[in-house]
Amino acid sequence: MINIKPYLLPLLLLTGYTGWTQNSKTIKVLDATVKDAVVSGAEIYIQKNGRQSVVGTTNGNGEIQTDRNFDDDEQTMLIIKKNGYSTLVVKCPCQGYTYALSPSLKDNQAIRVVLSWGWKPADLDIHAIYGTNHVYYGKQNGPGANLDVDDRNGYGPETITVAERDADEYTFWVRDYTNKKYRTDELSRSNAKVFVYRGDELVKTYYLPGQQEGNLWKVFSIDRSNRITDYNELSYTGYFGTDYDDISAATEAEAVADVAAATAAPDYLQQGEEAYARKDYEAAVRLYMQALRQSAAPEQPHIVNNIALAALRMGKYAECIEASNKVASFPGVTSQEKANAHYNAGMAYEKMGQYRDAAQQYQKAANTVSNNTAYLSALKRVRKQIK
Repeated sequence: MINIKPYLLPLLLLTGYTGWTQNSKTIKVLDATVKDAVVSGAEIYIQKNGRQSVVGTTNGNGEIQTDRNFDDDEQTMLIIKKNGYSTLVVKCPCQGYTYALSPSLKDNQAIRVVLSWGWKPADLDIHAIYGTNHVYYGKQNGPGANLDVDDRNGYGPETITVAERDADEYTFWVRDYTNKKYRTDELSRSNAKVFVYRGDELVKTYYLPGQQEGNLWKVFSIDRSNRITDYNELSYTGYFGTDYDDISAATEAEAVADVAAATAAPDYLQQGEEAYARKDYEAAVRLYMQALRQSAAPEQPHIVNNIALAALRMGKYAECIEASNKVASFPGVTSQEKANAHYNAGMAYEKMGQYRDAAQQYQKAANTVSNNTAYLSALKRVRKQIK
């Protein structure tokens, strides 16, 4: 569901210039975890073809200027080092982008994910989905995890730190909030990068796929044994799971890859999602019903699942189950939408104390879409209630 994003002060991360010139280059280095905190005394290196040259050290403002020329291309690496921070190594082009150092994590099982990009789109958001939890700008704290820095004026960083593992798997996404309702390739042209740290080490860097339309980047997942699964996939979605309520966030976020754009009834659908975000669920249902009457077939299962979620929030559990049971009857319904419907019905049965029925629905969701930790966690939870 769509959140109306609150105003947050911009974080100025970048150089004093929108681009470097041949004779004046300014690099500014900030702390990835503290808003506007500069890092002085950081050593800057440029490396190409195995040869490394020292550029200098950042001053009290976290900046360094150099007249030294270098090839600003993919064969050139920028390296930033300072004691107490993980070394940052990033592939160029480097001009006009953010550099944020991650303080060393004392716990080797702790992870930190840092997003940086260029000056546009203005607002990219990093999301962490784990279990039934969702950490992002609208819910900045979850069990063991925290959104350290949020930026809405370009460049970044956006940073999520997972200090303690609360789930079997964590999946990280980047959403182009600026273009949340538009088909555009701005995200792919943003030079967005995601840096993954564990303990004192930079373990992975993701570079956004280029020249593709899309406003949602599924980056990677990591499990308890620190096994990383690379996705690095760019797609388009007309909505993303940004409800404050934890229990719906996981199912909504997992559905994004299969959601079609709301082309036939964009106004009613968007208005319904905004009403849902305001927790005006009765208005949301009315608007979703209008959207359903005017929508194309691919969008209908998603809208009906929305109706089921709104009914669930109002405590109308029988109506939630009834709507969920109808999802599978729509032509072209995806496996993910079917799984979401079973999950929604399972939540309704669980709220009613009908744990066997809830377990049956959660099991169907898990059978329809495998390896979903939200479904498996819910199934485990209700099975404990069955005597």
